[in-house]
Amino acid sequence: MRLERVEVALAQCRSHLKDLPLASVAIRSLLVQALLVLIYSEFQRVIREHIEARCADIEDPELAHFFKSCAGDVTRSLAIAELTGLLNRFDSDRGRDFRRRLQRAPRTRDMYASLLRTRNGVAHGEDLTATLADVGEFYSHAIVVLDHFCDALLRQNRSIEKTTNATG
Repeated sequence: MRLERVEVALAQCRSHLKDLPLASVAIRSLLVQALLVLIYSEFQRVIREHIEARCADIEDPELAHFFKSCAGDVTRSLAIAELTGLLNRFDSDRGRDFRRRLQRAPRTRDMYASLLRTRNGVAHGEDLTATLADVGEFYSHAIVVLDHFCDALLRQNRSIEKTTNATG
């Protein structure tokens, strides 16, 4: 998966700072902070959209509205444990699938956690130590986490597959 807004912003920031090698530390820091907030908000948006897509076949309009209104509430925290819990609300196999995929990629998990920790630090006024290069690396790993989440959320229900295979 690609998040065009994030990738365009990263490219623009890299280009800007390359063209202005003497840009002040304050300007560099502000660009990094803005990127961290953008990445987080884009992840929330994509996860909400995928939850809504997963619930799109619900025919009862009130129930569909309920799920859509809850999607924002369940995507406030994007920590691995929270994403796993969210998948478990659909089916525990989905949460296990997500965790299993991430267990094979400890560096990706760590970089994703660093992205969230750094973004949360920015949101709470802590001093920023991350660089533009750090944010680029965080993002490259975080997008893998997002892919695994979306794959686990949207994969075909195994019990439906078994029933189809047994009758087909």
